[in-house]
Amino acid sequence: MSTIPSPGTSTIPSPGTSTMPSPFTSTIPSPFTSTIPSPGTSTIMGPSNAATAAGSTASLGEDVSATLKSVMGHLELCPKYVRKFLHKECDDKDSSETYKDYCARLLGPFFDYKKWKNLCSISWEKFETVKSPNDLDMTALEHIFRVLFIIKKDSRNISAFIIQLKNLKQLWNAEMEPGAHGKLEAALDAFIQEACSFYSLPANEIQDLQNELQADIQAGLFPEEKRLQYACACLVKEGRDMMKKFIQSHFETEDVMFGLGKVKRTDVFHELEVMLREGKNGETLSYSTIFESTEKFIIVSGVAGAGKSTLMENIALQFANQQTTTSVHLQDFEILVYIQCRNHITKTMSDVLKQQFGNVRAKLGEEMVLEALFKLRVLFLIDGYDEYSHTMTVLQEVITKTWQANCRVIITTRPHGVEPLGKLLSWDGVDFVEFEIAPLTELEQQLKFIEKYEKCLPGDLPTGAVQEKFRTLRDPLKSLFTEPLKLLQFCNVYASYPTIITSWTEEDVARATSQVYQDLLKKKLTDASYPDLDIVIDDLYLVIGEAALEFLRSDTLTFTENHVKEVQRKCRATLQTEHGIKDLDTMKVLSCVLKMKRPLTRKGQPTYSFSHEADQKYFALKWVVHKLERSNLSVMEFFDEMELTTHISFLEVLQCVVQHLSVKSPKLFEKRWPELKKALQEAGATYNTWRDLVLRCSDDLSVVRRVAEVLESSCSEWRCQNGQDLDAVALMLPHEQPRLLKVVMHPRDLRNTRWTEVIQHRQGRLLLRMENESCDDVLGPLRNSRCTLEHFRGTISTASGLADLAFAVTSSTTLGITMTTPLPLDTHLKEYSGLGECGQLNYNCSLGNTQGLV
Repeated sequence: MSTIPSPGTSTIPSPGTSTMPSPFTSTIPSPFTSTIPSPGTSTIMGPSNAATAAGSTASLGEDVSATLKSVMGHLELCPKYVRKFLHKECDDKDSSETYKDYCARLLGPFFDYKKWKNLCSISWEKFETVKSPNDLDMTALEHIFRVLFIIKKDSRNISAFIIQLKNLKQLWNAEMEPGAHGKLEAALDAFIQEACSFYSLPANEIQDLQNELQADIQAGLFPEEKRLQYACACLVKEGRDMMKKFIQSHFETEDVMFGLGKVKRTDVFHELEVMLREGKNGETLSYSTIFESTEKFIIVSGVAGAGKSTLMENIALQFANQQTTTSVHLQDFEILVYIQCRNHITKTMSDVLKQQFGNVRAKLGEEMVLEALFKLRVLFLIDGYDEYSHTMTVLQEVITKTWQANCRVIITTRPHGVEPLGKLLSWDGVDFVEFEIAPLTELEQQLKFIEKYEKCLPGDLPTGAVQEKFRTLRDPLKSLFTEPLKLLQFCNVYASYPTIITSWTEEDVARATSQVYQDLLKKKLTDASYPDLDIVIDDLYLVIGEAALEFLRSDTLTFTENHVKEVQRKCRATLQTEHGIKDLDTMKVLSCVLKMKRPLTRKGQPTYSFSHEADQKYFALKWVVHKLERSNLSVMEFFDEMELTTHISFLEVLQCVVQHLSVKSPKLFEKRWPELKKALQEAGATYNTWRDLVLRCSDDLSVVRRVAEVLESSCSEWRCQNGQDLDAVALMLPHEQPRLLKVVMHPRDLRNTRWTEVIQHRQGRLLLRMENESCDDVLGPLRNSRCTLEHFRGTISTASGLADLAFAVTSSTTLGITMTTPLPLDTHLKEYSGLGECGQLNYNCSLGNTQGLV
């Protein structure tokens, strides 16, 4: 659409190298050089005012003096003189119009709001409300010029103007290092020169512009404005340097599981893909595309181990290392703020400032730093909203104070946190968009992830050995490793015990990991001479399993130091009571199973978690199975009649218990099924919970039959919205039939599935919706089926498609048919008696021509 060329391909001379005489070089003193008195002598930028703002009487030093010289140019003169030329560009704009209204008027009936938002990038929100150029900063100014040039599409040659404007904006965004003002001077000079030529200003107007610029330089800024500008400059320079050190010290390396050492995080980072939750066709996108969204708040959801925290930490590292990386999506931000929700010390924005900008906060005062922070283009990274078990003050502050369109807030959460977070944002009138981290389902993706970690693993493993071993796994087992943390678990198990991976099952994965933990603990206790060490370790792991289940009940994946001390106390009690052991260091035991995350603050306490949520579930499973095998108490009784709140993780443990017992102890499963069913129901099992249980136990007809009985009695309709739903229904239909089977899927998602099997087993009412694509090829199974269509909506393009549909149509069927090609429907109504007898028929032809159709 745009005729704006790339700066890198232009033949226009670079700023500062033009051979054209500048109207500003000879008659107007530069706002960045000798006409501004040195600090200490100037009433404009003297150190006494800056020291007052900082709460200090100390000398500012060379760096800050140079920064102060450039503050006026960076934050005042550049946007001020760009705004003057925006007035020229919008000379036909009414003062009561917002820039959005102005664009809409220029485009008339061709105005498309969604395309306009995308065109405006992150500035669209400002353009919806702002009416005057005086309320636009440099980023927004550059955006509105580009938007207007694209909309107007006139014959002007805009290339040189855009190049000079972009160069000026980039330098304005840059860090205020000593000496930078010289480059900015040249850029401002080059822009004004080009703008005067572009708008063909007469000589007297150019002279007035010169006089005004000189007056601005001599007048200076008001004291309060000067204090805020100085605070912004300090944050962008000193604060950003502190932030870099903070990020690098905490995120540069990561610990490999099982004590196998450390790896450099950037060496093993796998660029995740995301899916727009409301996007079309489940299309996956690079994670960097989240920055292209026009919404200020971005929610990134993912299951435990999907890589949410790793993604946030790597974005922070990319921001900190921008001089050595090409992170284009981060260049618009001046500063980054990282908030870790599991850090229970961080309760207010004041705590965040102490963590990341301590020295600047001490120099300027908290109130001034807060005011300056929210004037800048800030990228807020808030990791682990679902782990926010304490006050919500920090998030509420971010929501209420990030009123600038240039701020961007990315929040990660597990899926169950999306709804409450969305309600919180909606309550405050905040627009947001949600992305979901896509699983690594393709073998190529999984092998690429493994390759990066394999290079960093210690030991003498042959090159490519881990990848090759993973490649040989059965496909159902590969499908268990769709999250980065599970793939990492595979790498670490193989690195420790290459021969342990044979014909694994899902439970074997967790069992093998548990074996690694057990062997690791044995190594740590080699100096101990305890009899029956294996039994001792088993008993300790049962204590850990009980704690794991307790934490899952409350949906807790991260534990405080107090939590760990309580588990230690129970371990010591078990050792003394069961084995008479008093001198075993229980922290050695827990350190084999739990990983410690150091706090982001010196005063904070470390937090602990299992290496993966699957490990926590496995330890919980072992405790539950142990109780079921050794006790006559009912499931509810040995849960101490606790309140079984609805948490997905806890429900998954109960599913694993059913799966384990049905395979390992069928008789015990038969005996305990009524109790387990009640526990699942009390814990809030949904249709999807029962569906997942069927898929877990797909080879065990006794489990499938019992789940089908539960759903038949509790759900009047079974639904199929994806392949997993179809698989589960295909397994259950031979045992039970629901009153209504509802299939709402895209036609292509029905191909290569158990769709034919579902139709063969279905006896009774069927609701079928397949929109947006011709579905003729998936209607064939309806021939000679025992289904009766209650409702159909879909697109049909052939006569044979209509014929297949007719087999399931009755007098009570409602049809909604879209045709891609005109068909003589009146003929087909007579030919296919089913279509002629249907209760209601609605149709349309997507070609827009219905002539000749009934």
